[in-house]
Amino acid sequence: EAYVLVVNEQGIVIEGGSAAGVHNGIETLLQLLPSSVYAKQLPLPVAVGYCRVEDAPRFGYRGFMLDVCRTWMGVEEVKRFIANLAHHKINKLHLHLSDDEGWRVEIRSHPELAEVGGFRGVGSPVAARYGRWDERYGGYYTHEDIREIVAYAAQRNIEIIPEIDLPGHASAALAAYPELGCKGSGYEVQGTWGIFEEVFCTKDSVLDFLKGVLDELIEIFPSQYVHIGGDECPKTNWKTCPKCQ
Repeated sequence: EAYVLVVNEQGIVIEGGSAAGVHNGIETLLQLLPSSVYAKQLPLPVAVGYCRVEDAPRFGYRGFMLDVCRTWMGVEEVKRFIANLAHHKINKLHLHLSDDEGWRVEIRSHPELAEVGGFRGVGSPVAARYGRWDERYGGYYTHEDIREIVAYAAQRNIEIIPEIDLPGHASAALAAYPELGCKGSGYEVQGTWGIFEEVFCTKDSVLDFLKGVLDELIEIFPSQYVHIGGDECPKTNWKTCPKCQ
């Protein structure tokens, strides 16, 4: 990802060790221009001062996490967000796709995960960015949406790493498929922030379900990693569930 940027009487030359290096060089060139370049309203012609920049990233992994579960963002919003990350030479976007407050990616083998788990509509005391109180709120990405987002990011040297949070933070999934929980009923997509005791049961059928979800996720995300959460999982129900015991 290293590059050399030279501006002299002969013009502007950017050389990189790869396409990623050239991309970083272009972003540095944009930083030398008036800020109106980012709004695509730069008056021409414009002068660039002579310089030589030799640059390389200190860290190979330069990441940002985006939570679209609590606050839904459509494809165009995510792409605009990615463009801003690219200007800062960020190269990893950790996309948080499931939580108690929403399931945000289509799983064709289990369509109700998104069709049911992708929406909420409860009275919420938290700020409006979490929804519109008692109105239906949410959305999800189809396979085609994900491929579009992944390709858009790749053109800007950003790898998208998906996250399916488990075994906790599972309210949205349990609302769609109650049999995945220890109690088997009474679940809903949450409208408030919190840590909830309704988590995935550990029975074999749930493990088979999760393997299927991850297999499908891997097909549409070519990233080296998939994040599976693992945080904030109360064990309350596991202690009384005979299958978990």
